Amino acid sequence: MRRKRSDNRDAGGRRGTGPAGWLQRIGGGGLVAAGVLLAANSLFLFITPLPEPLAVFMLRLHAPLGIAFAAILLVFAAAHVALHGRHPNGRARLAGVALLTLLLTGCGLGLALYAAGSAVRSGWLMPAHQALFLAALAGYGLHRGLARATPLIRLEAAAVALCLLLLAGLWAARGAAGGPRATPAEASPPTDYGLTRARTASGHYLDEADLANPDYCAGCHEQIAEQWRGSAHRFSSFNDPFYAATFDVSQSHRSAKRLHFCAGCHDPLILHSGNFDERPIGKHTPQAEAGITCLACHAITRVRGRKGNGGYVVAEPDRYPYYGSPDPAKRALNRRLIRAKPAKHKRSFMKPFMRTSELCLACHKAHIPGALNRYKWKRGQNDYDPWHDSAAGNESARTFYESDGVLRCQDCHMPEVASEDPAADDGMARDHTFAGGNTALAAVKEKPRWLEKTRDMLRGAASVDVLAATSAPGSPAETRLLPLEAETARAAAGRALTVSVVVHNRRVGHMFPGGTIDMNQPWLHFTVRGPGGEPLYESGALDAEGRLDPAAHVFHSVLLTRQGKKIRVHNVETFYTGLYNNAVPLGASAVVRYRFRVPAELKGEALSIEARLRHRKFSRDYTEFALGPSAPRLPITEVANDSASVRVAARARAPEAAGGKALARRINNLGIGHLRRGDLRAARRAFRRVAEMRPESASARINLARVHWREGALGPMERALRAADRRKPGDPTAAYFLGELEAARGRYEAAIAAYDRTLAAFPEDRVVLNAKGTALLKRNAFEKAIAVFERTLEIDPENRAAHTHLFRAHRALGESEAAERHRELADRYRTRSREQRVTREYRRNHPHADREADAQHIHRLSHDRGASGTRARQSH
Repeated sequence: MRRKRSDNRDAGGRRGTGPAGWLQRIGGGGLVAAGVLLAANSLFLFITPLPEPLAVFMLRLHAPLGIAFAAILLVFAAAHVALHGRHPNGRARLAGVALLTLLLTGCGLGLALYAAGSAVRSGWLMPAHQALFLAALAGYGLHRGLARATPLIRLEAAAVALCLLLLAGLWAARGAAGGPRATPAEASPPTDYGLTRARTASGHYLDEADLANPDYCAGCHEQIAEQWRGSAHRFSSFNDPFYAATFDVSQSHRSAKRLHFCAGCHDPLILHSGNFDERPIGKHTPQAEAGITCLACHAITRVRGRKGNGGYVVAEPDRYPYYGSPDPAKRALNRRLIRAKPAKHKRSFMKPFMRTSELCLACHKAHIPGALNRYKWKRGQNDYDPWHDSAAGNESARTFYESDGVLRCQDCHMPEVASEDPAADDGMARDHTFAGGNTALAAVKEKPRWLEKTRDMLRGAASVDVLAATSAPGSPAETRLLPLEAETARAAAGRALTVSVVVHNRRVGHMFPGGTIDMNQPWLHFTVRGPGGEPLYESGALDAEGRLDPAAHVFHSVLLTRQGKKIRVHNVETFYTGLYNNAVPLGASAVVRYRFRVPAELKGEALSIEARLRHRKFSRDYTEFALGPSAPRLPITEVANDSASVRVAARARAPEAAGGKALARRINNLGIGHLRRGDLRAARRAFRRVAEMRPESASARINLARVHWREGALGPMERALRAADRRKPGDPTAAYFLGELEAARGRYEAAIAAYDRTLAAFPEDRVVLNAKGTALLKRNAFEKAIAVFERTLEIDPENRAAHTHLFRAHRALGESEAAERHRELADRYRTRSREQRVTREYRRNHPHADREADAQHIHRLSHDRGASGTRARQSH
């Protein structure tokens, strides 16, 4: 039986001949035409990967086509409902109503999307708009099928064919309209960057606007831009008064060409636009207050290895059409293009390597070139290598505590925060405050949110533990009070008491402090108080002007000039040699000892001992140098504190035995501190105590093996390692020390096998790689040794040991050219013996520095009694 046709018929089955019928036929034809054009236009926009010129035209055409389609749809729908609103096929009617609802809603979302323009929070409209029209296509087929209308092989098939033909024509036109984008940067002069390793991809200077204009980025990423406005990146250039003051000193005796060394990281816009020339550089220089803009980082195309010193390549951004147009309508279209075609935007400005710590090393690892200090290569600021070798980087088997997983620079300094920014993922985006330890700049720039985030990072970053004391040191009756806070601990009246304060780096993923270690001022404020709270002894107090006690224990480095003077304003171009660096790696500890006489007159009373770890970004002297004599006081953050009490008695007495996992960890930290300062006897005693308290612990035995290795006691070292292996078979740290033991005994095959077990877990441990390479050299396996040392240089290109061994290996093979190259590099990175004359002279003239340069020093405290009572001081 032939199916009854029902298209263009009224509720009674008659073909519409009145006005409604004519409107339906005219509207249907118009709807087909508009639908074909709109479908071809939509498909073209959907599959075109880049916003090319033709795509721009098609995007501008999309809205008029959509409006025309919506208008025709309303006319057709009114006529169609008038004719078929009472159609007996109820299922077809319901499908038609659903189809009309989908189409009208989709059109409404399209109008809303058009009205939103460049609004940043309209992102959900686009997928909803697309999804509704895809659903409408399926709904159309269902409606036609249920209405038993003309099979989908006539008008519909013709419409699909026409749509595909149009799409093919547009695609062909797209290919003809394409072509390489002009690169105006190539018309600019070639770059001449001198001592920085920063480069442009084209080899030519960029236009100032190529890396500037953060307000453009803020148009969509306002929350992120607001975070950046209160950050050290925003104030990296001459808008940082501290940097500007130091730079003025540097350029007084170095040319601007030499100081490109600074500009690669601090002044990227000045450098890459060619404005860092031979004239005096300062606030008058174009872009001198721009800082590190959004594109100074996000336009980086790659990082040039692991040497740092601004080792990145930056390129002119591949902009969307109408960027920077004076026409507001075209600027709005530029935003629509980004929203419609975001893939290119994401690829251009968020490359995969930007999520790695290697991006940060480009500027946060540095060395002083010989051409700058007029001497030789010197290591500068370096946060990358300590991170790499820490439990945070998780690339070293030699850490004291196991890693909980890799923590990149971004995980600490750009944590995820709740955000409505378009860059957010599940409501979270990276914080662009880049909080670190620079409380000084945050305070001077009056950025309270930045300051508080910085102080939050500092608080608890390290711990302080007033843990142990020694009474009557050196005597046969020497008594060790540990833990010091136990109520049963007694100190001998009238005798000397030496208190050990343990500072442990808990969560700073590199060194504490990091960054410009020579300028940072974290110090211990140590106080001994009597029963009434009066201070009896003190070290680390500030005077009335805010200057720190010169005898305080400060965690920093001391750099010296060729003339034997301390570098006080970070003018690193005069750096000749280092005196000491007592910063603490992650997971490691420092032991600071204070010695004072227990007042005999306080027998029966209790002494209160307090240690506070305080942090100030810059000293008062440097602050006044940069900001003048009336400079404000910089904020001081208390990182951690601890206190203990000990009762004064006729003779010293150790506390009762105590146990527990927490105390064992504290004693372990004490042992780590003693090991690092070279007090092997005290370290061995601490680790043995931990082993007794934690019989199941493998790490306590490994730490004992570390001590025995330093002592050269190979037998005890082997027994400790075997004990560790029984508790934790196959531990990679134990395997490394086993390799060292076997190598010391001349068993190089066994040593290499042990090193390989370690490298299976930590393939980038450069110390283990060098140890394996050395063992291969001992076996005359020169080719294999060369491969291992070359692997070390991939990780650390400035590794002196690897260059030294490569020189020996190539020389043994008769490869004189390669041997000479590595000999020169090894010589570049070694310390000259003549530098010791400068350090000896400085120590002779500066007693405080002389004491601090001694790893096992003790702060001897004394007090003066005068008319004003007892005034604590630290003896020199």
